[in-house]
Amino acid sequence: MGRRRRLVLRCTAIGVAAVMSVTLAAMVSLYEALAASLPSLVRANLEQRAEALTPVLAGSGPDRDAAAHWLQLQGGGISDAELSRTPRVAVTVSSPVGLMVIVDSEARVVAARGERLPAGAPLRQFLSRDADAVVRAALAGRRDTRSLTARLGDGSLAGAAPVAGPGGGVLGALVVTFTELDQPSLLARALVMTLTVSVVLGPLAGMTGATMGLLIDRRSTGPSEPAPFTEESGLQLTSPNPSGLGRFSALTARELEVLRLLADADTNTAIAARLHISEKTVKKHVSNILGKLEVPDRTRAAVLAWQQGLVGKEP
Repeated sequence: MGRRRRLVLRCTAIGVAAVMSVTLAAMVSLYEALAASLPSLVRANLEQRAEALTPVLAGSGPDRDAAAHWLQLQGGGISDAELSRTPRVAVTVSSPVGLMVIVDSEARVVAARGERLPAGAPLRQFLSRDADAVVRAALAGRRDTRSLTARLGDGSLAGAAPVAGPGGGVLGALVVTFTELDQPSLLARALVMTLTVSVVLGPLAGMTGATMGLLIDRRSTGPSEPAPFTEESGLQLTSPNPSGLGRFSALTARELEVLRLLADADTNTAIAARLHISEKTVKKHVSNILGKLEVPDRTRAAVLAWQQGLVGKEP
C-alpha cells in the first residue's frame, strides 16, 4: 500500500506541475506579446477616449470645468482581452497613469491630472522632447502608432490622440503617460494568471495523475488476488500467510514437491532419490524456487514453507 500511495502521489504531483508549467509558459508568452503590442494598444485606447472630448473642446473656447471632470473619471486601463468564457479567463492590460492632459489646438493646457499644470500654459514646458513630439504629431492629425507613442527615458510610455472637430479639423489632443510597463510587472501578472488557471485545472490534473499511478501500479504488481490452490494441484494451505500466497502461486507442481522435501531438511541427493530425478534437475528446481519466492537461500525458503503449512502435507 505504501508503494502504491507513493506512486499515486508522484504521478499527481507530476500532473499538477505539468499543468502549471504549461500555463506559466503560455501566460509569459501572452504577456510578452502584449508588451510588444503595447504602443498599438495605447494608441487605440486613447483614440477611443478622445472621441468623447469633442464637445469639451468645441465652441468658442474649451470648457475647462467639463475637461477637469472628465479627467477625474478616467482609469488606467489600456486593453481587455477575454481568453475563455468557461472558465472565464481574461487579461487586462493596465498601468498607473502618470500624467493625463487635455490640450487645445495650440498645445496649451486645458486641464490636467497627475500634476498641477497651470491652465493655458504651453505643455511643451513640462514634457521631454520625445513626449512633446508625440503631442505635435497628434495636433498635426497623424494616426500612425509610431508617431503617436514614444518610450520615455524613465521606462514610461507616452501616447497622444487628436480630438477631431465636427468639421474634421483638430480641436486639440489627449496626452497620457503610462508608468510601470516593465517586464517584471508583466511577469508578476503571468504568475497570478498561472495560479488562477491552476486552481481550475489543478484538480483535474491531480485526478488524471492519480488514475495513471493506479494503472501503473496494477501493471507492475499484477493481479491483487492470487489464484487459489486446489486439491488437484496437490496442495491445500492451512492458516495461510497472505503475504506469501502470491509468491507460492508462481510455483509449479514439481517445484512444490521439491520445496516440501527441502523444508523437511532433505538434501539434493535425497530429494533426487525420492522424486526419481537427477541432482542437476533438483538444483535447477531449487534455483527456480528461490527466485520465485524472492529469498536468498534454502533456509528462508524452508521457513516460508513451514509458515504456509507445506511441511507434513502429502503430495
